[in-house]
Amino acid sequence: MKEQWKRNAVVATVLLFVCAAVYLNWRYAGNVTGDAAPAGTQTLAGSQASGGGQDGGTETEDGKADGGSTKVLGDAALVGYEPVNFREEVDVLIIGSGYAGLAAAMAPALAGKSIAIIENQGQIGGDSAPSCCFMFANGTELQQAAGNPVTIDEYWEASAERLSAGWDEYPWFGDWVKGKTYANTRFVDSAINDFGAKFQEPCTEAELPRLFGSVILPGDGIGSGGPNILQPIAAKLG
Repeated sequence: MKEQWKRNAVVATVLLFVCAAVYLNWRYAGNVTGDAAPAGTQTLAGSQASGGGQDGGTETEDGKADGGSTKVLGDAALVGYEPVNFREEVDVLIIGSGYAGLAAAMAPALAGKSIAIIENQGQIGGDSAPSCCFMFANGTELQQAAGNPVTIDEYWEASAERLSAGWDEYPWFGDWVKGKTYANTRFVDSAINDFGAKFQEPCTEAELPRLFGSVILPGDGIGSGGPNILQPIAAKLG
């Protein structure tokens, strides 16, 4: 009886895999126009500009090519997803509306550039929305107004060797960590001054020894970055 049960289970498993293979072949090969995608990849059907390809044509609404830079117009479908619309042209395209995505949009927006932010989650902020938003920044106007006189230049001069230690094999690392350090400061200042974001008063040394000069929290504390930072920035960008 036990052996019969095992045989039945094996047969059922094989049939399940066969059915799944037939469905996937129908769904992702039989219903897609053009060459099949290599295994494990997602292709953008219709994204090649006919008449121009890689060397300088522009596909127009009727599918004809004219001179100029390569640009894809019309709808294209990412296999397994809803159609993607390529009818708008913007100066800056950003994928993701989390802290990094919104931060990347701030300076171009202030410079008057047109921006499109693509987000696959159902809310502004994407995966950043539920994060604790425990941020590190130094020399911000917020911190200086609270009585911490250290500027970002002074902080970097005092901390550069420590922050870069152990990465000598990567010659680019020193410039990268310096850029990141300065970017954090500029983000907080611009988020407050230009986009209306709200942060708490910086911690005192008694409240948070060692880290008090670097930690910045959103207006209502840990976990409140959505309404205090992400949403105000997104609203001004919109």
